[in-house]
Amino acid sequence: MNDIALTQSDVRDLMTSWRNKERAKKQRSLHEKHSNRTSLKHKLRKKQSHRKRKRCRKKDKKCWERLNAHTLNNKNISRSSSETKHRSSRVRRAATARLDRLWSHGVIPYQIQSNFSGTHKALFRLAMRHWENHTCITFVDREPHHTDYIVFTERPCGCCSYVGKRGNGAQAISIGKNCDKFGIVVHELGHVVGFWHEHTRPDREDHVEIIYSNIMPGQEYNFNKLTSTDVNSLGEEYDYGSIMHYARNTFARATFVDTILPKHNYGNQDIGQRLKLSPGDIRQANRLYRCPTCGRTLQTASGEFSHKPNRQSSTEEKCEWRISATHGEKIVLNITSLDIPETLGCTYDYLEVRDGYYEKSPLLGKFFGKITNFLDEIRTLSMLSGKLSLKLLRYPTTSRRKYADSYNHELKYTVTRTDKHESFNNIFVGEQDKHKTS
Repeated sequence: MNDIALTQSDVRDLMTSWRNKERAKKQRSLHEKHSNRTSLKHKLRKKQSHRKRKRCRKKDKKCWERLNAHTLNNKNISRSSSETKHRSSRVRRAATARLDRLWSHGVIPYQIQSNFSGTHKALFRLAMRHWENHTCITFVDREPHHTDYIVFTERPCGCCSYVGKRGNGAQAISIGKNCDKFGIVVHELGHVVGFWHEHTRPDREDHVEIIYSNIMPGQEYNFNKLTSTDVNSLGEEYDYGSIMHYARNTFARATFVDTILPKHNYGNQDIGQRLKLSPGDIRQANRLYRCPTCGRTLQTASGEFSHKPNRQSSTEEKCEWRISATHGEKIVLNITSLDIPETLGCTYDYLEVRDGYYEKSPLLGKFFGKITNFLDEIRTLSMLSGKLSLKLLRYPTTSRRKYADSYNHELKYTVTRTDKHESFNNIFVGEQDKHKTS
């Protein structure tokens, strides 16, 4: 065998190579130990979860609901950054394209966990009222018959929510520390309604530039672009002012750098505002839930509203007003006057009253014609559910040719909450078209 002469440099290289191999071997060993430990922890958690669920099955339905209320489906969760203050807690207006994620008739039952203070509960309700004031979406206290509902809670994710309705029971909307601001809660409720972040729209490259080099390591997934399978913007233009848009510096790796830059001439105006719903947010929500052209959820003990129908409209016009009473109270409706043109079988123009907010809620009455004293026509209507919907439907003028050129009608009603003797004194005044009889 030939001898090999090694220089001092060769010896150093061999020693360095050996050290690197030993270091790599040690790292692999540590990684395997960590993986095994993680796997054991995962198995233990899974076993504990299984035991909890087994105990719940043996106990009662409420136990099962409490357990589900704390379960989040990570696949469709949207995490919010709570802007710049709470960087460790992250969230996901681009409307969902999946119809199964929409809430039936825009009614969203909710429950607030008892660990929140009275101030927090008032803030959550204020944010919900903001959505109700501008859309046909209604938030109602969760009742036993509500199988799908949201639970205001605090989770490790900070601010996060499932996008749209998950189904199969309770779903969490997490409001953590530094997320308890009005605009942020409105934003989180936007996810509940069915909105993704605006900058994740499939057409976002036409409107914004994502500066990936400025994004905090590990947070790049928050800027992933969604596909048309997930998002349907319903013809709405890209909205820099949407409450569902990220700010310029969201998830920035440093203080004075931007992660999102508008491509169009938006100047130095702020994007990603957290003050209120933008006009685009409101339009898109109303399109998503096919809201009536007029009407709203009445929230005060007294007030008035009016609506003047469009004489030249060639499409049907539908108005809906929703009224609710608190638990233990009931609504009593008195209509003092009504003037709606008669149609055969109450087919075209009519006022519909239901005991609840759904299309299948019990029908209390369908009214048309001229009534000067409602109590002479029918007994006072009492709503057992504490929820009342009034729908006024007006079809195109071409369907009512037998009427005169025009008519006026006035609708007044009073709602009394029996326990507290509060009342609504609202008035509806409208003018619609008729056609002459041939």
